[in-house]
Amino acid sequence: MYKSISPIGMEHGFVIHTITKSIYSFEGFCYWMYHQVEGFTDIIEDRSFIQWLKKDLGMTELVIEIEKLYDNDLTTLEIMVGILKLCSYTKDLDHHDFTKRLMEHLDRPKHLQYKQKADRFFKMGHYKNALKWYKAAQKIHFDPRVENNKAIVYMIFEEFEMAKKSIDKALHSDQQISIYLNKVKFHIILDQNLEGLKVLDEIVKRFEHPMIWYYYGQIYEKLNHYIEALSAYERSYELTHCTDILKDMCRIDLELGNYDRINWRIKEQCSEAVLKLYLKAQLEKQLENWSEYITLMDEVIKLSDYKKDYVIEFANYYKESRQIIKAIGLMNTIHENERYHEDVLYAMGSIVKQAGNYEGYENQIDEIINKWKKEVRSNTID
Repeated sequence: MYKSISPIGMEHGFVIHTITKSIYSFEGFCYWMYHQVEGFTDIIEDRSFIQWLKKDLGMTELVIEIEKLYDNDLTTLEIMVGILKLCSYTKDLDHHDFTKRLMEHLDRPKHLQYKQKADRFFKMGHYKNALKWYKAAQKIHFDPRVENNKAIVYMIFEEFEMAKKSIDKALHSDQQISIYLNKVKFHIILDQNLEGLKVLDEIVKRFEHPMIWYYYGQIYEKLNHYIEALSAYERSYELTHCTDILKDMCRIDLELGNYDRINWRIKEQCSEAVLKLYLKAQLEKQLENWSEYITLMDEVIKLSDYKKDYVIEFANYYKESRQIIKAIGLMNTIHENERYHEDVLYAMGSIVKQAGNYEGYENQIDEIINKWKKEVRSNTID
C-alpha cells in the first residue's frame, strides 16, 4: 500500500474545486474521493491529479500503478475503485457502497450531473464555474429551472441584458413562481419599481407565497410608502414567522418614528437573544446613542459567532466614522468559509476604497489590506 507525507513547504496542495478542499496527501485524496464521489469523476477522467502525485509528492511508483489502470481501458468506476485499493486508508472500506453511490451518480442523465455540479459551485459562491456547468447542462437538455439559475448568475455579474433573456426564456417554457420572483428581483435591482409591482400584481392573484409580500415590502419601502411596506412585511411574517423579517418591520417602525412598537416587537415577537440585542442596537442608533449602539453591536457580533451580516454592518459604521483600521480589523473576524462571499468582498472593497483617501495610518492600513488580499488570492477559486 502507498503512503504519503505532505512535503514541508507545500502551501496549496491539490485543489478539489467542487468541495473547495486542498489535499496534501494521497490518503487525503482517497478519503475525499470515497466520501464525495460526484466531485471526483472529472478529476479521474482528465487525470489532472497524476502530475501532482508525481511532481509534488514524488510518488513515482504509485503513478506507474495508476497509469496501468488507465492503460487497461478500465471504466471510470473501475479506475476509481482501483485507486482506492492502492491506499492504506481506503483499501478496506466498503467498496460495494462506494460503487453503488458512484453508479447512482453516473447513471443520472448527463445534464442532471452537470446541473448538480453547477448547483454545488453556486452554493460555494464560485459563480463562473456554476455558469459554465449550467450552460453545459442546457446544451444537452433545456430546463427552465437551470435557465432561471443562469439569470441569477448573470445578475450577480451585472450582465442584466443576459439575465433578462434567460428569465424571459425560462418563463416562456414554464411559469413557475420561482421564475416570476426572480423577474421581480431583477426589476428591484435595476430600480424598476413600477415594473416590479406589475409582476407582483399579476402573480399575487395566482400564488400564495411569502416572497411575493416580501418583495412588495421592498418596493414600497424604496418608494417611501412605509405604511404599505410595513403591511406587506407583516403579511410575509404571518406566512413564515421568519425572525429576519422582524428586522425589516423594525426598520420601517424606525422610519415612522414608532419606537414603542419596536420595543413591543422585541418583547413579544422576538425570541432569539442575538436578534433582540440587534434590534435594541438599531433603536439606539436611530436615537444617536452611539456608545450604546457600539456596546450592543459588540455583544451581537460575539454572540452570533461573528456572523457576516452583523460584522459587515458594524464595519460599515466604523468606515463611515472614518475609523478604517477598526473597520478592516472587524472584517477580518469573519469566518473563512464566509469571507469570500460577494457581499463580504463588496464591503471590504468599499472600506479599502475609503482607506485610500485616509491620511495618518497609511502603513498600518497597507499592512492589513495586503494581508487580506493575500488570503483572498490563496483561497478564492476562479
